[in-house]
Amino acid sequence: MTRIFTKISTLTLTAMGLALTLAPSALAGEVATPRLKPMAGSLTTYIGIARIDEGRLTIAPENERNAWSSLAKQVHGIATLAPVTPHSLREVSAPYPEGTWLNDNSFDEIRMAATEQGQRYVLIYGQGLDAARDSFGGKAITDTGFAVSDQNNSSPKGELKGYLVGSYSGTIYAIVTSNAKENAIEDFTTHVGQMLEKSDASEEPVTAS
Repeated sequence: MTRIFTKISTLTLTAMGLALTLAPSALAGEVATPRLKPMAGSLTTYIGIARIDEGRLTIAPENERNAWSSLAKQVHGIATLAPVTPHSLREVSAPYPEGTWLNDNSFDEIRMAATEQGQRYVLIYGQGLDAARDSFGGKAITDTGFAVSDQNNSSPKGELKGYLVGSYSGTIYAIVTSNAKENAIEDFTTHVGQMLEKSDASEEPVTAS
């Protein structure tokens, strides 16, 4: 079972030419789905996909790469999905002496890497300890660098958990979790796809629960 959590308020992001709004919840108990609209001069919304392990960017396993590739074909015309690469991360990371750890605030670097690739939004996801309750990537939500508010300062547990955030702002637009014990990545990407399709489906408020 996958759950999608978003802010329950209307928000339009216009900085940097973005156009992403959240529709208000129509009924009590329903959660709004973010409505994605293409940037000016583009037909699709560009979203980076960033797999983390122990809070840091890593290359997704082959089965996960295949699942994202299938989803990219499914949502073609709505969103363009592409992985955030280690090369882009190196481009925006400060140099460190050999053998030392990178900057502790790695989510900021992942977001910067997504902007380097022209991706205005990024879905950062992980499993295990990275997907624990009330934390993400081994960090308290308030330590992620995301724009945390009263509506999103808690975080559910999942077999897989992902945050859809603004690459420039760190604004949290959605939290997606999968609790499937088997084929969790297929379950996870299916629901991400449903979220993206609903976001583009109409001008009426859309919800997911």
